[in-house]
Amino acid sequence: MTFGPGITNRNIVIPVLNDTAVEGNESFTVGLQGIVGGSFGAPTVSTVTILDDDSTLQFAVAATNVLEDIGTLVLTVGRTGVIDTLVTLPFNTVNGSALSGVDYMGDTNTLTFDTNVASQTISIPVLNDRLEEGTETFTVVLGTPGGEASLGTNTTTVVTVLDNDSTLFFTTNAATVF
Repeated sequence: MTFGPGITNRNIVIPVLNDTAVEGNESFTVGLQGIVGGSFGAPTVSTVTILDDDSTLQFAVAATNVLEDIGTLVLTVGRTGVIDTLVTLPFNTVNGSALSGVDYMGDTNTLTFDTNVASQTISIPVLNDRLEEGTETFTVVLGTPGGEASLGTNTTTVVTVLDNDSTLFFTTNAATVF
C-alpha cells in the first residue's frame, strides 16, 4: 500500500465470503508491518469480527412412537441460531415396514420459515385398520435448506407405529373338567 503526497488514509478491502454453515461469530486480525519512509502510530493491529447470520434446522426428536389410531402425527422442526431471514426446507417420507397409502399417508413437501419463525410442523395422517400386523416403521427425512441455514444432527425421524389391533384366542386347545 502506498501513500502519496497529501494522502492521509487508505482503505484495506478484504472480501468476506457468505456461507450457510452455522459456525458462530468468527474473527481475524489485520496488522500493519514493513513501513518504509515513515513510522507507525498506534494501533498497528485491528481485529475484524464476522457475525454469523445462519441458522440450524432439525427435528425436535430423532424417533417417536405413535399408536395406529392417533389420527394425525405432528412432528416439530426447530430453527436455532439467527432466525431473521426466510428459509425453506424440503422434506419427504420414506417407507419402512409401514407403507404409504396403507399405514400412513406419505408426503413430499417444503416448509417455509418466515422471518423470526423458530419452528414449523409436519402433519402426517396415520391410517388405522383392523389388521393385526405388529409394529411398523417409516422415516421422515429433511432435505437441503434454501437460504441461510444448515441441517443440525436430527435430520431424520423414525416413526414407529404401534398396532392397536388384538386377536382373541384360547390359552389352551383342550380342557378337562371334573
